[in-house]
Amino acid sequence: MAATADSNNYFRVQIDKWSEMKEDDDIVENWNYCGFPWQIRATKDKDGGLFIELFSFKDDESNIWYCDVSMDCFIINHIVEGEKINIGHMDTQRLTPENVDDSMRDFVIESSLLDNSEFGYIKDDKIIIEVCITVHSKPGKRFRKKVEFDMFSPSHKSDGILVVEGKKVYVSKQLLSIHSPFFDRIFFGKFKEASESETEINDVILDEFEVLLKMLYRTGEQLRDENVEFILKLTDRFEMLSIMDDAEKYLIYSTNLNIHKKLALSDQYNLLVLQDQLLHKYTADLIRKLTKSDEYGKLTEETKDILFQKYIAFTSN
Repeated sequence: MAATADSNNYFRVQIDKWSEMKEDDDIVENWNYCGFPWQIRATKDKDGGLFIELFSFKDDESNIWYCDVSMDCFIINHIVEGEKINIGHMDTQRLTPENVDDSMRDFVIESSLLDNSEFGYIKDDKIIIEVCITVHSKPGKRFRKKVEFDMFSPSHKSDGILVVEGKKVYVSKQLLSIHSPFFDRIFFGKFKEASESETEINDVILDEFEVLLKMLYRTGEQLRDENVEFILKLTDRFEMLSIMDDAEKYLIYSTNLNIHKKLALSDQYNLLVLQDQLLHKYTADLIRKLTKSDEYGKLTEETKDILFQKYIAFTSN
């Protein structure tokens, strides 16, 4: 697969040997335009169609930026010279650090169209896709680089070693002890671990622990719906109250997570501001739905009693 920039904002991607592509094979090409790295990903689906996704990744730089962009995707007609068929359009969309990891847009060209010789989409077993990207506005051409720290290699920036799932993690004892009484006791307390060169941390998933440390080191790692639950679990265990506060703020303003899920988390980790706001949102109907959900069994008796009193008040009026 070859990618070329035909002009300032037109990019052509040629897929060679289409017939030899297997189902779910990914062919990826990258390019840079207007200060942003773009990526197109082509996959052959189970029905023999072409699945195309467009991404923009800027997760190695500042978390304070945006880019307003629109896009058109074409397939080249090999029969009529110069003709290209628009297979998809994306209206202007704002890219931000919160949505940059998501696919901007995806398109599917069904196998019945690809295989029809009258359309001329395939020639000599090649398919050519052209993407037109238009950047309408952005805050500037320069972006602040994120902090980079390799916690899996020894350096002068680390003076402690934690072992998680058998892998050494190199950390700053001082930084961890400032944010975590747990690690302060481990590194500088009277425990035997304080005198050991390596400390094993059990019952922790390495990938999750890495996300936690990246937040602590302020490398630009963000709280998301997908990680907030395990971040709460880890910050509770390691007594990292500042990051737990951030997680509570995230849940207060998050609109995607289910209210019952958020209530259970607020109860489990004693997030009182979040819990108070959630309880005020519960109606009689929501309380009935909560009692039938899996989250209800995770609530404390105290919270269940508050909900019961609210339900009685609703139904008695």
